[in-house]
Amino acid sequence: MKKVRRKSNQLYICLSVLLVIAIIAVCFIGQKKRGEQVTKLDDKLNKNLKVQAVKSPEEDKKIEGVKPEEKKEEKPKYDGPVKYNDKSIPILMYHSAQYLKEEPNNDLRVPKEKFREQMKFLKENGYTTLTMQEMYDFFKDNKPIPEKSVVITFDDGYADNYTNALPAIKEFGLKATVFVVTDWVGTNSAYMTIQQLKEMDQNGFDVQSHTAAHQELDKLTYEQQLKTLRESKEFLEKNLNKKIITICYPIGKFNENTIKAAQEIGYLMGLKMSGGLANKNNEMYTLNRVFVGAKDTIQQFEVKIKQK
Repeated sequence: MKKVRRKSNQLYICLSVLLVIAIIAVCFIGQKKRGEQVTKLDDKLNKNLKVQAVKSPEEDKKIEGVKPEEKKEEKPKYDGPVKYNDKSIPILMYHSAQYLKEEPNNDLRVPKEKFREQMKFLKENGYTTLTMQEMYDFFKDNKPIPEKSVVITFDDGYADNYTNALPAIKEFGLKATVFVVTDWVGTNSAYMTIQQLKEMDQNGFDVQSHTAAHQELDKLTYEQQLKTLRESKEFLEKNLNKKIITICYPIGKFNENTIKAAQEIGYLMGLKMSGGLANKNNEMYTLNRVFVGAKDTIQQFEVKIKQK
């Protein structure tokens, strides 16, 4: 009897051990399968992340069904033949656009009818007029400009620039520059007011500096030159809310200190009164200009802007 019980116990123990082993095996196999499934999911996720990381915005938009943005080609600024800064350009110099009977021989006073005729000639013959910034970009950075380019400038800030020159500039869609003596602004009817200068600056007439008091700069000390150049620049920048980049030397007088002062204050260019066509060999602070006088015929005007 005891032997039967002992065998039964042993059999029970064996069955229990086998059951435990079976349970462990099942758990192990299930865990392995779950591990493989997790690994597969993880690999799939990583692959998706890598694909997303290398996708271009265009591919992304294709997936979303959105057309990619087309690259816009920058159109050239000018049509037709252009030139670079190995060539020269005429910077025309005017003062007044009004004939006065009391000054019949004043060659600085170009009658308004003659000025309009000259502007019409420029327009009808395909000339492009440049601002100071465009001229600077041409000389300094070699940005191309139309082959037939010209710069129009006025000195001093006479009121007739507003009443007579501005209408012609607007009529033919041209651009010009006026160099203003800031101490003269609004002092009497001969000179423009600050309101007129603002209107000029907003309608094709770039306002720039002609110093504060129109003194012969080469006769001033360095400190005096700094003062008149700085006061003019600050006055115009404050009232017109723009950067003033060009100084025109009164009566064409200047010296090494003038150029040093202009550079220190922040002017980018300096213009003389004469010398012929302007080119990069003049250097940026000694650019030449071409005088246009009251007695010039339209044929003489044409020769001046076509000279090489």
